[in-house]
Amino acid sequence: MKILKNMKTIKIFVAIVTVFFMTACGDDFLNLTPPDAISDQEAFESLEDFQAGLIGVYATIRGGGYYGKNMMVNFDVSVDDLYAVEGFTNQYGTQYGWTQSSETGEVYSLFLTAYRVITRSSNLINFWPTLNEGTEAERNQILGEAKLLRAMAHFDLVKVYAKSYRAGNPATDLGIPIVTKENLEFKARNTVQEVFDFVIEEAKEALSLMTENRAVFYVGPTAANALLARVYHEMGDWPNAITYASAVIADTNFPLSTGNNYIDIWRRDAGNEIIFRTAIHQTEFSNDVNIGSNYVGGNPPVSNVWRIDYIPSLELLNLYDANDIRLTAFYQENVSTPVGTQVVTIKYNPLNPNYTQRGMNQVKIFRTSEAYLIRAEAYSYSNEGLANADLQALRTARISGYTHTTLAGDALKQEIYKERRLEFAFEGQRFFDLKRRELGFARTPQPGAGPFGNLAIEATDYRWIWPIPQHEMDANPLMVQNQGYVSE
Repeated sequence: MKILKNMKTIKIFVAIVTVFFMTACGDDFLNLTPPDAISDQEAFESLEDFQAGLIGVYATIRGGGYYGKNMMVNFDVSVDDLYAVEGFTNQYGTQYGWTQSSETGEVYSLFLTAYRVITRSSNLINFWPTLNEGTEAERNQILGEAKLLRAMAHFDLVKVYAKSYRAGNPATDLGIPIVTKENLEFKARNTVQEVFDFVIEEAKEALSLMTENRAVFYVGPTAANALLARVYHEMGDWPNAITYASAVIADTNFPLSTGNNYIDIWRRDAGNEIIFRTAIHQTEFSNDVNIGSNYVGGNPPVSNVWRIDYIPSLELLNLYDANDIRLTAFYQENVSTPVGTQVVTIKYNPLNPNYTQRGMNQVKIFRTSEAYLIRAEAYSYSNEGLANADLQALRTARISGYTHTTLAGDALKQEIYKERRLEFAFEGQRFFDLKRRELGFARTPQPGAGPFGNLAIEATDYRWIWPIPQHEMDANPLMVQNQGYVSE
């Protein structure tokens, strides 16, 4: 029995080592398996092997190149809710100043890391038929989670590196390569429509396979509904957006948080409405996964002065109701900084009791509030009464003593858009909201702000679409660069 137990331990160790060994190999996403690495057939045999492999996928998602930091911060600093302070460290300065190129590190890191999620998920999916251990529900849960994570990564990539679904012609616009197995074949870009079709098919299959929401740091059926609602919202497919957002809202295990329970989401990574969040261990202090370091300072204040890179825009702050709980949850007034006394964002709590380093926080990828706002927007095209009801529900949970005034037409839609901006500030959503709606933005100079504080970006600017990384252009002769970027 001891020998068998040790053999299982070795298999799990080998599977995890294989996953992380792959991380260091290759310059392009299609070259992830070195010739001397252990084969997948050896790595994935038992139920525990597959469970260990799945943990490796989750570990990649929460890495700094993807949802550990870059999927949020890259796009937060790119628009008009944050201003770089004068003399800032220039972290994410390329994105803040809209000077990204195919050589930019974050452009490459996000692309590569998301594709690592895809290839690692695909390894599990492709060898899943060999899994004979465990119950049918356990086996299906593994397959469903792997499929949903693969779908999510494809969806995030197509949002970043391709034209918005609603803004162009998805049937002909270039998306990103659909990858379903790890190999050395060159891949051309699929169309935006093909990528969305694939994401929807994968997510629906995942939904049919999973039977439980295991824990908040794993995906389950509710996360599948949340992703599908997000995808259909991106497409402007309002009936389906209503269907899947409603399924999220119907799950009473994830009610809208109110009061201190809502504050706890950000203060200590708790709160009822978190559907799926990353799992950052308390001993992980890497700047790559410290999502709040640029907002609260990665190190303790010196002489009570916070060393920060970005402050919230005054325009954003002025949009909140005075009785809004988010003012308490997201912001701190009268903070001493090198550029004077400022309001700073503390959405990623500098004093989170789960960590000893400032700014460390679990990234919340899906929350129930998003389902309410997706459904409200979808209903605004067909049933304004129900759209008002969802907007009222969200605002009642956020604003003490809120009294709703019934809205209609464009005024209703504008309030829903405004609520998305307030609710998802510093969560990477506004960039994609503007891109999807084909809107530009303009920063207005404010006290303490440094370079690019008066930047204006038109809706037609080619830089709303990120370039394909130069590493991939060099490695893959079938890859086509996005318009406006020059490949050397």
